[in-house]
Amino acid sequence: MKAIQCEMCGSNDVLKDGEYYVCQHCGTKYTAEAAKKLMVEGTVKIDTSETTRKYLQLARRAKETKDNVNAAKYYSLVAEECPDDWESTFYSTYFSCFDIKNGEIGSAALLLKNKLETIGKMVFALEGEERKKAAIEVTDSLITVSFMLDTASVAYLHSLPTTMIADEKVGADYRARTVNISEIPLIWGNILYDNAETDSTLRKKCVVSYKAGITIIANHHLFEGKTVYHIFDEAIRMSEHAANRIREVEPEFQIKREKPTNENGKSGCYVATCVYGSYDCPQVWTLRRYRDNTLGSTWYGRLFIKLYYAISPTLVKWFGKTKWFKKLWQGKLDRMVKKLNEKGVENTPYQDKQW
Repeated sequence: MKAIQCEMCGSNDVLKDGEYYVCQHCGTKYTAEAAKKLMVEGTVKIDTSETTRKYLQLARRAKETKDNVNAAKYYSLVAEECPDDWESTFYSTYFSCFDIKNGEIGSAALLLKNKLETIGKMVFALEGEERKKAAIEVTDSLITVSFMLDTASVAYLHSLPTTMIADEKVGADYRARTVNISEIPLIWGNILYDNAETDSTLRKKCVVSYKAGITIIANHHLFEGKTVYHIFDEAIRMSEHAANRIREVEPEFQIKREKPTNENGKSGCYVATCVYGSYDCPQVWTLRRYRDNTLGSTWYGRLFIKLYYAISPTLVKWFGKTKWFKKLWQGKLDRMVKKLNEKGVENTPYQDKQW
């Protein structure tokens, strides 16, 4: 790479400072155009700390406003300059998962999964409260992105024609996606387990991360006999290993699928009820109408309903009281309800159809 040689003293120690290049030996300043004329073969050091700081500021601002595209963009720019920074390394990959096409779900999950060991080393190289805060932040974010990718994967499968769903390759791709997605919280749970030591907060986060992975695996072979829902044996072994570690904290823990009924013995909108605090409120009435009259009118819609009722009770049972769970779903459901109301779906009291 070409370096700049100061014409006053001959030094190659010339750094960019704002709009100028400044010789660190004699203090001579050069404009960018003048600096180009002074370039010689060698290595030039350019101080990019101010630019990197601005990128990090923009990345965090995009993160707070849920601007996934710009968050991924600016965190990636920071990671290029600071390859040992856990925040940019993690979030550059994390936010890229929210801006993918259906065919990219599996590769996005695999990329994130493969980065976990590196991210873990960065996080647990930190000290004290900074280390704990980073570990908790990564855990909550990984659970969020895992459920998001899993939901997208299921929706993609159900959008395909019946003939394609029965295809062996489609089934294999689906199994691979599910395994990679489920392994994200399971592998991170292992990292927490190995590093939490006697920290009770991180031990609890380890359990939560394990439960997220188990939830994804346990409910994806619920339609026994349909090849597309069979999960690789390795994923089952990983979930059992995680369950054994959970039992060190919760001795009575068992992997099981909840029967999908509410207090009235009918199928319920578990996540929506958890978010809005009631099974009978305008938002949930809207969603129940959409479930019965739109989703319930097609075979793939009914299949989605069955899968939802198999997974959601466990999600609410394990995560319903956490802030991140309600925060994750609140905005999504609010936007969905608003669109449905605008399309004419009523939000008045409603009596469920039998499922």
